[in-house]
Amino acid sequence: MIYQINKTTSPVLRVAFALFSLALFTQIPAQSSPAKVEGAARSEVLTAKFKTSDLVGQWKSEWGPVQFKQGKNGIFSGSWKEGEAKIGKISDGKFSPADAKLSFNFIETWSGLKGQAILKLSNDRQHLSGSWVRGKDKGEWTMHRPKSS
Repeated sequence: MIYQINKTTSPVLRVAFALFSLALFTQIPAQSSPAKVEGAARSEVLTAKFKTSDLVGQWKSEWGPVQFKQGKNGIFSGSWKEGEAKIGKISDGKFSPADAKLSFNFIETWSGLKGQAILKLSNDRQHLSGSWVRGKDKGEWTMHRPKSS
């Protein structure tokens, strides 16, 4: 059955049809390889299978070096060194492999200020980027794996 959208079609049906069409024609197949999806950047193709172990270890960030550890219960903890006497603590970290997002709490031990961060892992597993919130303050936090020597 074919439907025609015209002036007499209800606005609700027009919006529903537009959203359905947009979803139908802009979807990238989840199983496609980068070579099969013309015009799509490699990082946009959703073929990566993420694991919690992808986060464990050393990272570098604009706030200093970061270390993530994973506990037996799958919860992440860690720290970052923002300066000589400024060691921040990371706790209650949870990673969602389905959307590659890591969320965690942090505390600046030198000031006592607490906050939360949500970062997304890149498909190549070499970058984390996202945002942090600490009271009324907020900003971006990016990390990358250190280059091997």
